[in-house]
Amino acid sequence: MQPINESATSFRWLTQSLGAADTSNRCCRSWQHVRDRMRGISQSIVSSQDWISDFWICKTANASVLGVQPGWDPPEEIDEWPSVPSGLLQGYAPEQLRRTNHSAFLSVLKTAVDVVESSSDAAVSEFYGLDQTTTHIADLAMIQAQYVRAWLSTAIGNLLSSVALSPQKHNEPLERESRRRLLIPRELKAAPLWGAQLSEGAIGILYNCRQSPLGTLSWAGIRIGQGEEWMKHWQWLSQPVRPAHVLPAIVLAAKLLRCRPLLVALTNALEANDLELEEIAVAVLRRWMLSLKAMAWLEDALQRPWDRVRAQDLACFAFNAIKPDWPRRVLALSHRSMDAKPALFSMNAWRSSLFAIDANYAPSWETNTGMIWGLFAATPVLVKISSPNYELSEWCQREEEMLRYVQHTCDFMDHRFVLDVTVERVASLDRFVEAWRPLSGFNARTPEFPPLSNVYFPGTQLEWQLRMLRAAAALRVFHAIYGHASADTADRLAQLLSSSASLPPIPPPTNNADGWAAYRRVFRDLQTECGLDVNAVPLWFPANVSPWHPDRAQKFADAIPDLSQGRPSLADMLAALEWRETLLPLLEEANLADMTVIDLRGLSKHAWETDPALSMSRGIAAMRSPPRPVWFLQRAGQSVDDWDLPHDHPIFTEHIEEQFAWMMLEGTLSPEWPDVYAERCGLTMSAPLLAKCRSTRQS
Repeated sequence: MQPINESATSFRWLTQSLGAADTSNRCCRSWQHVRDRMRGISQSIVSSQDWISDFWICKTANASVLGVQPGWDPPEEIDEWPSVPSGLLQGYAPEQLRRTNHSAFLSVLKTAVDVVESSSDAAVSEFYGLDQTTTHIADLAMIQAQYVRAWLSTAIGNLLSSVALSPQKHNEPLERESRRRLLIPRELKAAPLWGAQLSEGAIGILYNCRQSPLGTLSWAGIRIGQGEEWMKHWQWLSQPVRPAHVLPAIVLAAKLLRCRPLLVALTNALEANDLELEEIAVAVLRRWMLSLKAMAWLEDALQRPWDRVRAQDLACFAFNAIKPDWPRRVLALSHRSMDAKPALFSMNAWRSSLFAIDANYAPSWETNTGMIWGLFAATPVLVKISSPNYELSEWCQREEEMLRYVQHTCDFMDHRFVLDVTVERVASLDRFVEAWRPLSGFNARTPEFPPLSNVYFPGTQLEWQLRMLRAAAALRVFHAIYGHASADTADRLAQLLSSSASLPPIPPPTNNADGWAAYRRVFRDLQTECGLDVNAVPLWFPANVSPWHPDRAQKFADAIPDLSQGRPSLADMLAALEWRETLLPLLEEANLADMTVIDLRGLSKHAWETDPALSMSRGIAAMRSPPRPVWFLQRAGQSVDDWDLPHDHPIFTEHIEEQFAWMMLEGTLSPEWPDVYAERCGLTMSAPLLAKCRSTRQS
């Protein structure tokens, strides 16, 4: 007997509750009003930045002589993805463009069972049971719980997820709370997103705003619609797990999304005679439906046999289908870089925002796995470029298997096509560009998208500078963990570690295997560097420093990864923490911190893991919550994906010169940064250390 697809069942529950089969119901009428407004809006702004988002999943990129500009291209139905823009497929015969198997997906939805109306209390209890069974970081229960949080967040938003995670014994209070949360973006009076229309700014806050245990609201780090919380979602979804372990989490998320109080609040919002509130409610309902469709596909796919595609590939493919990405690409290219990149680089397709090509696709908070599947997940034309070395690539094998799966087995998108070309005939893809925009609009060197982006390279640091950063960060760790009243405790710990043979009689603040002894080495190394006697503290907090706000202290501590295995080392992590706390603001002031790129070109795995001068870079790569996206850059054939790098950060591979012309690679710290650091770090330095910092001042 075919197991119940819980996501399809929840989709059926949602659409039946809304009366979606009746086009005169309030939800359909509201969608029609929004859709008609979208089609009547023209935008004159041309994108020069990457923060435009698409929570509606309705945007397109319009051709302009000056570049690309956002426009609206909504589908007819509220629960569908946009299709290929009209006119682009002319010139290709039907046998060349083959439709994917969407009818099989419709069968999955049709076999869903009707839900007997009941609360989701059992699912809520099951979710909190996962927290109770978690024994260590990244165990199965924690991964499953984070899967649930990720799907709730992308379906209904951060602020509304807590409603779905609340017992529903009394619905009326939850309905009131849902209504209150829908109005939070308006009450915050936050500046709208750049170029925002149709309540996009409020929707962006609804989907990214987090409330701390103390009630503080924040929505930091939003890039292309994704706030910092998305970074955690991608990291958890990219964890290597078995399909049988992922499936229960998707099933649980689907059950939690049968949330009657939230649905009542949204349908009431449609009737409130409040245009902004109506637009927000329609957007949430649309994302709710699309998320359940993607989840229904994922549930089905996880139960199929696969050769190369892994559970994390399936999860990231489905999750990508509803991320707020812009510009929406129309053609995704699966190709072997060593064979196809030279030909592509000379084509208009390389520079056109129509094409999803890995070298010209700037992720937001995605992992490398998330970035790769972001090329294909919601792209309406999937192109395989056959070449002699294609089958030798493990990633190409995965892409081929996924492409054939949606073509022959099941695809959640309607009106999607698969196109096969050989590398010898790849130039024919320029026909799509010619059908879309005037060729005179192309810049000779850079792609239409991504825009020119400031990229920061940590590079190497001198040993004395690293020792200073580590000691400063150790003080901040003490302050964050133990300094509930003031910084005095941190200063006393620094004094003890700098002088006494005994170690502090309290547990160390981090779980590194060598405990307090590692912190002692940090302070003793800086003592030695400065020529100080034992008992002399090299740097300390000034008097009367206030304790950190609990939210700030928690965020600081959350950036520290598991140190119990010795990788990363405490020394690497401390250097990175101080970079985050004091050096990154300097970079931001100089507009050098859009992304952090760790340059591995020319390095061996051994050099990356052991070179003392790369300590800060290793720490930044391993940081659990970096404040900016972290990417790796390698040369072709370097195979750094076999180096066991942390967190599955995106990897960009350089095959030809000027391949990454959109990256402005010159961003780095100036040589005199220690002099500025001495003024800005908020710590008191010993005279020898201050003299070292001052010696870097430009004459």
